[in-house]
Amino acid sequence: PSFGKGQASQDPFNWQVSGNSSDTREVFTDTHNLIPTSYRYLLETVDGSGITKKSVTDLCSGGSDPSSCTLTPNLSNGVYQIDGNLTLNGSGYTFPANKDFVILVNGNLNINEEIHVPIGSTVIFSAKGNITVSRSLGESASSTTQTIEGLYSADGNFVADGNKNCPTPDLRLNVAGSVIANAGRSG
Repeated sequence: PSFGKGQASQDPFNWQVSGNSSDTREVFTDTHNLIPTSYRYLLETVDGSGITKKSVTDLCSGGSDPSSCTLTPNLSNGVYQIDGNLTLNGSGYTFPANKDFVILVNGNLNINEEIHVPIGSTVIFSAKGNITVSRSLGESASSTTQTIEGLYSADGNFVADGNKNCPTPDLRLNVAGSVIANAGRSG
């Protein structure tokens, strides 16, 4: 850095602010009051770090319609950003082994299929709106089989949809991972 006639701070650390080239980029967000899994926090961190985001056409096989997405087999690891609502349809999906994924949904996330994450992989879904798991997913009341795996963060609500038809019990949603609701602290 060039200080002109000045110098680095006088404290014992001699702190300096780096330049504006891409290899010395400063990361600043005003999201410190948000939960670190919220959509905005993650998006600003990704953008501020210069990480390239992939689109819905990379995430969903057979087209770019996020309202009826079948996850692409053998996804490449990385960050995916979906503008609008995302609905996952299929007969169940297992993410590739030893890869990491962040899926940012600028809307609601609707899950209509089982999601599995092998040991050694990481999957984070972060939705700006709500995350809803279909009432058709789940297990019997005594089952411990996982229905969805990964980290699910909703800036709004996390909804395990049910039939609410007594005396017939709803299916039990077994989550292997974490669920965060109200991550955007707006509800």
